Formats: sequence, C-alpha cells, structure tokens
Amino acid sequence: MKKFFLFLFLWQSVIAQTGARYLIITHDDFYNKIKPFARWKTTKGLKTKIVKLSDIGNGPEQIKNYITDVYNTWDIKPQYLLLVGSPNKIPFPSINYQGYVYESDNYYTNVTGDFHNELLPGRFWVDDTLEARTIVAKVLSYEKCMTAIDSFWYRGGVTIVNEDEDSFPADSVYWADVRYAHTLMLGAGFTEIDSLAQSFGNTSVDVINAINNGCSYILYRGVGFNNWDYPFNAIHGYDMHNGPMLPVVISATCATVYGIGQEWTRTGTPTELKGVVGFLGTTTALMHAAEFRSALAKGTLENIFCDSLSTLGKAAEAGRLKYYELFHNTLEYNSWTCLGDPSMELRTFTPKGITVVHDSLFWVVPEAGTIRVHVEYNSVPVESALVCIMAERDTTIYHYGRTDNAGNITFIDTFHIPGDSLVCTVTGRNLKPYSGKAPVKFTGGPYLLLNSFLIEDSIGGNNDNIANPGEDIDIPVWIKNWGDSTAYNVVGVLQKAAADPFFTLYDTTKSFDDVPAFDSAFSSVDGYNIVVDSACPDSHRIDLSLVIKDDNDSTWISDFNFIVHAPIIEFVQYYFPGYLKYTPTGDTNQLIVELVNTGSYQAENLNCTIFTTDSFVNILDPTSSFGTILPDTISSNESD
Repeated sequence: MKKFFLFLFLWQSVIAQTGARYLIITHDDFYNKIKPFARWKTTKGLKTKIVKLSDIGNGPEQIKNYITDVYNTWDIKPQYLLLVGSPNKIPFPSINYQGYVYESDNYYTNVTGDFHNELLPGRFWVDDTLEARTIVAKVLSYEKCMTAIDSFWYRGGVTIVNEDEDSFPADSVYWADVRYAHTLMLGAGFTEIDSLAQSFGNTSVDVINAINNGCSYILYRGVGFNNWDYPFNAIHGYDMHNGPMLPVVISATCATVYGIGQEWTRTGTPTELKGVVGFLGTTTALMHAAEFRSALAKGTLENIFCDSLSTLGKAAEAGRLKYYELFHNTLEYNSWTCLGDPSMELRTFTPKGITVVHDSLFWVVPEAGTIRVHVEYNSVPVESALVCIMAERDTTIYHYGRTDNAGNITFIDTFHIPGDSLVCTVTGRNLKPYSGKAPVKFTGGPYLLLNSFLIEDSIGGNNDNIANPGEDIDIPVWIKNWGDSTAYNVVGVLQKAAADPFFTLYDTTKSFDDVPAFDSAFSSVDGYNIVVDSACPDSHRIDLSLVIKDDNDSTWISDFNFIVHAPIIEFVQYYFPGYLKYTPTGDTNQLIVELVNTGSYQAENLNCTIFTTDSFVNILDPTSSFGTILPDTISSNESD
C-alpha cells in the first residue's frame, strides 16, 4: 500500500524563520486587513512578515528593540518597515534635536545608532479597519495597474508655488524648485504639467480639478502648517473624485503630515478609491527653512525620475540624504516622513504590457531542474524586470531576481509535490505586472489530489456560497489525477483534520469511479455534508482531510480548509437628538444608538431590543431596526 500526503491551505506565508525583506508591524485591529497586501508583496519578490503589536509590546522602545533584534539576527535583513496604525495605535516617537522636539518614525529605523536609516520607513495612518482596507486597495491598484480609465494621467504633474513675499529669498527658491521639477518631468516624457501659483490667481479649486482630472505627482512649495496656506488651504478628501488615478504628493513645507497628509492618504473606500496613494512631508514647523525643504524636495524628485528602481521609501530617503549632504545635521533628515507603502514602485510613464516566456509544465523528479524566464516588450528584451518564482504549496520553493540585458533570468530548484503550481510574477518600473502559472505533475503511476471545492448553501443556507453559523452546507469536490496512469475504483472519504466542536460531518463517502491520467472527477452536486454550529465564531477555520483510495489500496490525503464568516455587532455610542448625552427629567425623547459591525459578514435586517432595570426610566418602544450593517460599517436606529 502506498500513502501520499498533501497539505492544502487557502494561503500560507512563505516566510521562513530566517527573516524577510519587508517587515510590517501592525496594530492587532488591522492584522487580517493587511494580509492581502503582504501576500502581494511576497508574490512579487519582496518576502514579507507581519508582526502584531501585542506580540512585541506597544511602547516605542519595545518596538525599536524588536526591529533592532531582527535586523541583527535575521539571515534576510529587512529593508523596509511599514507601521500600520495612526499615532493613537502605534506611537509616533519624539526626537530631540538641540532642544527642538518633533515626531519621527526614523526613531525605529536607525538601528545602528548613526544618523541614517538602515530600514526605509513608511506608515499607513489609519484608525479603523475600513481605512486600513482603503489604503491597501489604493496601493494594490497602483502597483497592479488596475485602472481601466485614461492612462495619460501617469504622464501628468502638478507644481504649486505659494509665494511668501516677505521672506527673501524664499520665493526664488520655490520657483527654482518647480522649474527643476518641470525639467525632470519633461525628461521623463510627461505631456501635461499644471503650473499653479498664488501670483497666477490659482486657488484650491484648481488643485482639486487637477487631481480629479488625473496626475501622478504633486509638488508644493510655499508656506503651510498642517494645511497648505491660503489660497490653497481648502483642499479636502471629500472634494476628490479621481478614482484610481492616485498621485504621490511632495509637500515641502511645515508639518503637513498631521493634517492633509493623513487625511488625503486615507480618504475614499476600498470600492471607491480617491485621494492620494503616497504623501511625503515634514513634522517640523520652522522659520526661514525654504532651502531646507528645497533639498528634501530636490533629492526626492531626483530619485523618482533618475533612479530606475525608485520606490516611495527610496525617494524619501534620497531627499533626507540630499538635506544631510548640504546642511550636515539631522533636523530635517528625521522630519521628512513617508505616509504610504515605502516599497511601492513609483511610476513615471504609462505602464507597458510585457511578454513573459517560461515553461508551461514541470515534473516531480529527484534531480534539480532549471527554471528559465524571458521578459520582453515589443520583441525587445526588458532589463532589470523583477521576477519572482514560487510554488503555491511547497513553501521551500521561492526565488527572485532581476533580468539581465537579454531579458533573461534562470533559477534552479526541485519540485516535490504533484498537483502543485509554479507561480511566476514579473514586475518593474513602468511595467504592467505579469502573473502566470505552470502545473507540477507526477510520473510513475496515478497520483490523486483534491483539485477544488465549492461551498454550496442554496438549500440549508442563504445561497451566497459563503459559510455562516447555523448553515447546512454541501461541499462538492473535484479531484485530479496528476500521475501518468489511470486510478481505478476511486473512493474519497471526508474527515475532520482535528477535533472541532463547531461543525458536524454527514454523508462522508463518495465514489469517483476510474480517473484517467491528467483527468478530473466530480463528487456529485450534493457533495459531502457539513453542518456549521450556530455558535461558531467569526473567522473560524474549518479544517478537513479528504482521504482518497483506489483499488490498489493506494492512499492520498489532501488537507484543506475554509473560513466561517459572521457579523460581530458592537456598541459605539448613544445620544439624544442634537447629539446630546442627556435628556431632561420628565421628557419623552428618542434614544439613538450607533452600532458597528466588526465581523467579516453583513448583519442582515438587524433589529435590537433594549431593556433597563432602572425604575425611573420607562421604555415606550424597546425595539429598533438598524437595517443591514456591512462589515466595518456603523449604523444607527435614527430612522426608527
């Protein structure tokens, strides 16, 4: 008898204990929301590890100690740091420069004690899960080129000068900076650059129109504090309707990170993108600092338009280093702050669709094999494209590198799991990402594995193909023979992978008859039967094992799982009309309650009942309707 084991998971990290190139430290509230972001980064070749704040401590010193430790001990040292949370969630540490105290995430990333960052920092300034999902959606849209609208916005820029006539030579510095920006943009092939200025009669309306029409970079030079100064001081997220045309803002003025920076980066929703995808600004408020901010802006712009491997974090660091080179201190070096993904590849032209060539089939063999990838655009080889090769199931297979001047790169590895897939992802500066798969097959007999399954809840549930507490679910499955010969009289038995009180199995045996080589077989529409307990908590994972046998008594085991989704309703606040927290004695009044759904599934047609043991209160209408509350959404009973 032969036994074969395969363990299938919906997704698992490819991060070994030896480290990662991208370290994400997140407030616990956002851990699940940041996973799609980390998954994409790992898939494109930037191994990513997510760490919850509760695992390392929530104080600035504890966070820094953890970062320093992993930097010094991991074989793969982190190059980027992303903090997920506003300063209310993850501290924004104070730095003291000659008595001047201000905030800087560089506190975390200067791990060797010299003046500069060993890791490039960035922050998602978010307070709730909706904002976290929104910023993740923005970055994924930007990097994956998901916009289906006019692509000319990639070649559009905006420069803004807000003259400060009483502060010589500030105005001449401002204008020199925007002229330099124009030169770099034109050299990159930009076709439309809006030059706005107070002296031209421009206002906030012109900036809003430029954003909504589409642009990729915005440079501001002039006075500001939290906001840009008049007449550019009325630019709000709710006025932005730019969809996925998401620019990067270089706000070279005083302390706009706290105001427009955090507002513009988190405005929008995951399904209605708008605002900006990245924001670089200071946390200091200084007098006569035009030359300081000029250095930050010029260094940043030079990296964006002259470095073929530019990222948001590299651009920010280039601005810091330019400042340090000229002024030899760390005041503005530490002030220059990155709101957004520091690893985000920056676009300077309309992304090009590429052709990628690699093998379409791989075999399980004892010897290591060669994986060759070729990248070209219009039959011309593409140099320095980032290629990542990984297996969906065998997490030991993970390689990345950049193509040579012939557009080629080669990896060496051995495939171990039949039915696995090799995933090839190619990205690069101004390239549309490519993603392709190639199956891994077995030679030497049949090899049967679970291929796919469905959640069928049309009879015992609400017919949305999502498992919920209390549902009676059918699990139809497809199995596939990845071997080179027929398996006869195949039977599959479904079992619990581990003891679990939150579900019960019925109808656990199915016949698949004979399954030829490279062919599939279906269990039947009704499938295996699972009853989910009504008390099953949200995001609970159902772990299952499909044991497959043939008439030669060969056995193959595929472990798989799915998630149960449920609403979680929590109290937010109460108030009386006018947002009052009290009502006079003897009055009859409406009590308005706000609830939030922190679960992963909507609460449909929610009715709530209140009660009291206080004899001085008489509840006339104890039941109110809150309608349907979607995940990460607040609703009230104000209409009922």
